[in-house]
Amino acid sequence: MSPKRYRSAPGVPALVPEPASTAFPHGNLAIQRKGWRKLRVRLMTGPSIRRRLVTHPSGAFPRIPYRRTIMSTNANHIESLPQVLLRATSPSRPGRRRRIGSFRLSSLDMDRFNALLASLAGDRAPLDCDQVVTAARALADASGPQSTPACIRQRLEQAGALTAMLADRGWQPANEAVEPASAVLGYLGGQDELIPDWIPQVGQLDDAILIDAAWPRLAAEVLSYQDFCRLRQVEAQLHQQEITAFRFDRRDWECARRAEAGLHEHQRRVRNSSYVPEVAGLFRVH
Repeated sequence: MSPKRYRSAPGVPALVPEPASTAFPHGNLAIQRKGWRKLRVRLMTGPSIRRRLVTHPSGAFPRIPYRRTIMSTNANHIESLPQVLLRATSPSRPGRRRRIGSFRLSSLDMDRFNALLASLAGDRAPLDCDQVVTAARALADASGPQSTPACIRQRLEQAGALTAMLADRGWQPANEAVEPASAVLGYLGGQDELIPDWIPQVGQLDDAILIDAAWPRLAAEVLSYQDFCRLRQVEAQLHQQEITAFRFDRRDWECARRAEAGLHEHQRRVRNSSYVPEVAGLFRVH
């Protein structure tokens, strides 16, 4: 039997509160108050998924962190690659520069790299050797002698998130994200690279260019995977188990995300309303 494949929702997924009638297609969220100090939240679902969010043994309700980006390269500012890489090449412009340090770029490798670049981002203009060398020299001059430029380092962190996403057996990536992610990681782990990694400072500039080109097709899926990891960790805390000790897959994440959105919506209604059914009338104390 072939493994199930999933199609991601359009846009970046977010925990948006949903109407009560549509928030829980598999069941309902029953909130029961136990005295004044405890709040028990029970997620009652269909026969396929029966999961409860119960109070912690210490008596306190476990705090569910709000959805946030956990990868620094998504939460913080992303340094741009040199602008020379975004300019369209001109056939009349002489491309004189070909050397990065002692290494000379090959035209055959450049054509192969441009073909891969076009498969990941069809609207991306092809590069020439002069552009890549100019960008490499500019980054090397602007950074320290032994430090990797921030724009390259941040995109390598994005590649690390792709590696974790494809290696996680609990996550089933969306169909449209599998091919570009595999292509990027295949290039990063291969031997036929445009720039060898041993070159100081800018040896992974070609990796950063490729990741930057593919990222618009991968960003939404990576954000979904990060939220999956967050909710799986919450589930592990509730079970008091390691994340490998219980089943938690994409369907469970979708169900938990709907439940969390419903809980946040309930908290919003309680915060903006009152338990008193109507305004009490004036009364006199004798």
